[in-house]
Amino acid sequence: MTNGEDALFCLQAFAKAERIVFIDYSGYHYREVSGSASRNILAKNYLQQAIDTLDFDHQKYADLQLSPTRINHYKAHRYMEAIYNLIHIYLKPNATVSWRKRVNVVRQIIQHPNTKATVNYLSKALLTEA
Repeated sequence: MTNGEDALFCLQAFAKAERIVFIDYSGYHYREVSGSASRNILAKNYLQQAIDTLDFDHQKYADLQLSPTRINHYKAHRYMEAIYNLIHIYLKPNATVSWRKRVNVVRQIIQHPNTKATVNYLSKALLTEA
């Protein structure tokens, strides 16, 4: 499966399901090894993957029975969760990538227009909910 393909499958399956039950079982164990994608933090543009997910037309893909506003709200939360995870990954000590390089990548993530727009959107949403 390509990155995100499993999530798209779940999106389609959940949209068509009459009933869903969650269990506390993953069915697999993830093991980090040297040279794996999770260790080679500069090999892929993980920010772009988060942006692609944010921009993806989930409604068209899975015929969701949610309003566009609700979908955008969920997508904004998912994007920010990805951003928090990326910041954690890039700031975690790493013997192969210098501190300066990792901090520069974090700056790019924080200063990206999509990140700023999503923070703005969620801030306004929080203020209107209060």
